[in-house]
Amino acid sequence: MSFSYETPKTESFETQSAPEYAIPADSNSAQSAYTYQAPSTAISGQKSKVVAGLLAIFLGSLGVHKFYLGYTQAGIIMLAISLIGSLVAIGPLAMAVVALIEGILYLTKSDQDFYQIYVAENKPWL
Repeated sequence: MSFSYETPKTESFETQSAPEYAIPADSNSAQSAYTYQAPSTAISGQKSKVVAGLLAIFLGSLGVHKFYLGYTQAGIIMLAISLIGSLVAIGPLAMAVVALIEGILYLTKSDQDFYQIYVAENKPWL
């Protein structure tokens, strides 16, 4: 009795053909159909939550973080309350407490939440 074993024939890596994919006739639609944009935490023109939070904590009674985020009216209100209220010493203290709370809120939010709430929706207060 004799047995023979024949190895199966397979194509080598070099001879295997790559699968072909249908490409739409319109080159613009082909480009948009296959374009992938990686998610990014830094959106161009986006304000940094860390910078905004630190400005709020350290210079918040003057409204500097509001000016940084583009809320000019809110920044002027905080600055005016601090300057006018400094005559009785309660204005800067009240604005410092508000700014400290805002700074902590800025720093504890995720990047996406910060962008959505304070940049996209333009929510100037707490």
